[in-house]
Amino acid sequence: MKKLGLYLFSLFFWISPNFSWALSNPIAIQHKSRMLWNQTIDYQLQIVVDASLAYDGESTLSHQQDKIQYHVMLNTAFLEKEAEELFARFAKINSIASEQLLPAPQDLLELEQALLEKRVSLSHRQNQVLRHLQESFEFLAWYKTYQQSWKGASISEQARAKFTQAFLASRIHSIEAHELGHLIDLKQRPIVQDFKKFSELNAYYTELFYGGNPYDTLAQALAGVRDEMRQKKSVDFSHEKVLVLLQWVANMDPHMMNAQDPLKKCCLVKLLNYKASNLAQLGKALYERG
Repeated sequence: MKKLGLYLFSLFFWISPNFSWALSNPIAIQHKSRMLWNQTIDYQLQIVVDASLAYDGESTLSHQQDKIQYHVMLNTAFLEKEAEELFARFAKINSIASEQLLPAPQDLLELEQALLEKRVSLSHRQNQVLRHLQESFEFLAWYKTYQQSWKGASISEQARAKFTQAFLASRIHSIEAHELGHLIDLKQRPIVQDFKKFSELNAYYTELFYGGNPYDTLAQALAGVRDEMRQKKSVDFSHEKVLVLLQWVANMDPHMMNAQDPLKKCCLVKLLNYKASNLAQLGKALYERG
């Protein structure tokens, strides 16, 4: 069992060659300490801009003078473009009531049934609803930030710059929380059947609770589901991330499952009505469940 644990440990958290480059640039490295899940973790944080990397965050470790050093690298190469796309989309819907931006409950119910059945493909209509649902959570996550970016801004370029700055700061914070979730697993070295999935879900729960913008965290999970449907393979266990929320919401409210109206049984509808604080607490409950 010990050998198996060490094997999983070394397989999932390898020493990245990118961190070798990062460690050669000490000015960019921050030494940080943070308390999460009643544990303190000391780590080195580096933020890079590198479009050649396929990820936005990575957790690794190294051995320095008989001590284990934990590292987090955040890659912001694609965040500015994402912020600009959101800003442009919000500019087009500025005069539309938020209620009009939400998917129809019946469409959500049909999508939820397909997700719960773990279908490997969706109908054209269901794919449209999935995209609409992702955009609805993006609206919940960022539209207030968009509105605030216009305060004191006389032209759109100023507002866009303020929005992009706020987006980058928030997303960096949430990605860092996600990677720290991985570091806690790395530090504890639990022996589980599928360590990669186990740690990715833990990082997801950590991001929901500590990341500061759980609507955005869920929107990214839904974007991952869309990627999985296109690529026909797992993308960061995105389908599982959405499923675990649906199953938890259903179990939390047994009366909802006994409702005569099918629409009142739809967990996606309920999630859209959650406050950000409710979603964060959901992440906490799922993490503590183990």
